[in-house]
Amino acid sequence: MMEFLGGLGETYIKGGFIMHPISAVAVFSVAIFLERAYVLWMRSSAIKKEFIDAMRKFIAENNIDGAINYCKQRNDVLANICQAGLTQFREGDPDFKDAMDLAAMAHLPHLERRTPYLGMLGNLATLLGLLGTIHGLIISFEAVAYADASQKSILLAKGIAVAMVATFYGLSVAIPNVVLYSILQGRTQRVVENIEESAATVAAFLDRRAQRA
Repeated sequence: MMEFLGGLGETYIKGGFIMHPISAVAVFSVAIFLERAYVLWMRSSAIKKEFIDAMRKFIAENNIDGAINYCKQRNDVLANICQAGLTQFREGDPDFKDAMDLAAMAHLPHLERRTPYLGMLGNLATLLGLLGTIHGLIISFEAVAYADASQKSILLAKGIAVAMVATFYGLSVAIPNVVLYSILQGRTQRVVENIEESAATVAAFLDRRAQRA
């Protein structure tokens, strides 16, 4: 294990100065993915049927205050959207659907925050790897042009190592970023569709309640 880690360390050093910014990109990418995964899978993974059943019960009993308190306890995007409509409904405002639409416009974009950065960081990692490649080629060309004969092979090998390692490391960071970005985009779309459908169902409950009243 120690030999393996030592080998990785030596390879990292061979990549030159460009390895550090690529590593920074990797750290930021992991942080963004974990934060977005928490929001999209943990905070937005509330059971739809459970929420709809609770809303149906509260509204059927005309317990609008109970429905609002339930939404406050959940404090997620869907609950906040429904809370806006419930509050307007309690005040007797017939435009409670407009309130829900406005709340959706305010809260749904929060689900997409920072996700685009993953795509940008993937491109950045690729470009940084390319920059390392150019740096390695410069070292190699300088070795061929200016170095002593006894040093040419060493410097040439060093330049090629810098170019190859930087390229490999940049792509090793960029490729997972592209995959993670696609995963988050797909999950975001599913969450948004689920929230919109659930909010529309709650609005229908309120509409029927208003007609009965």
